[in-house]
Amino acid sequence: MKQNRKKMVKIELNKIYNIDCIEYMKTLPNNCIDLIIADPPYFKIVKEEWDNQWETEEDYLNWCNIWINECSRILKEDGTIYVYGSQQLITELEILLKNELIFRKRLIWYRADNQRQRTTIYNENYEPILYFTKTDKYTFNNSALQIPSKYAGQKHKRYDKNGNPYWKEVNPTKQCGDVWEINKVKGGSKEDTKHKTQKPLMICDRIILASSNEEDLIYIPFGGSGSEIVSCIINNRNYIATEINKKYIDEIIIPRIKELK
Repeated sequence: MKQNRKKMVKIELNKIYNIDCIEYMKTLPNNCIDLIIADPPYFKIVKEEWDNQWETEEDYLNWCNIWINECSRILKEDGTIYVYGSQQLITELEILLKNELIFRKRLIWYRADNQRQRTTIYNENYEPILYFTKTDKYTFNNSALQIPSKYAGQKHKRYDKNGNPYWKEVNPTKQCGDVWEINKVKGGSKEDTKHKTQKPLMICDRIILASSNEEDLIYIPFGGSGSEIVSCIINNRNYIATEINKKYIDEIIIPRIKELK
């Protein structure tokens, strides 16, 4: 079924658009983006207007289905998408993504430093991230996923082919798994922007380095605090981003970019 689309526009690299992501994506051609990192509203989790604009879960998920369909369309055949979500609705988002794309992993961002205490429920110490690709041919850079091994510097006893013992030093690094232990951005730190759902640069770097190559084009539908944009610049990737809150663009994202110069 044909869809009505706005006139396609020439893609201007490394630019932030103050426009709704769905409206903007409708102007993009098919198969033009290498990597998408989507950090959408969670639905009534954060006490901000942008997270409480839907009356029901059904309304919210219908909206998600629209932008997910557009993301799928604009992804290249070897493209990848990562989607953040709340524990409450991550399963529903996963189902919507599976209708369009190929499931790879449900990653866990383990926030070991989250010390907020509750008396009636378990503390919320992790956030899920969904990892999907468009086809079975996709970018995945193993070398970008090396993290320090806790056994680095130690030696293990081994035996050669003749049964003679020897000591082998443990590799100082290992490839990270699907649980990422990374602290939240601390208030007052150099990285802190006061954005309610800011993602650490360490997570953005890991995603971008693992699932794209230099000069690839990355699309960020929900610009937010600009962490993904900053990571693109640092890691020599091209980007386009959309953010409907002009205040975030003017007071958070642009100043962060200027600090890099």
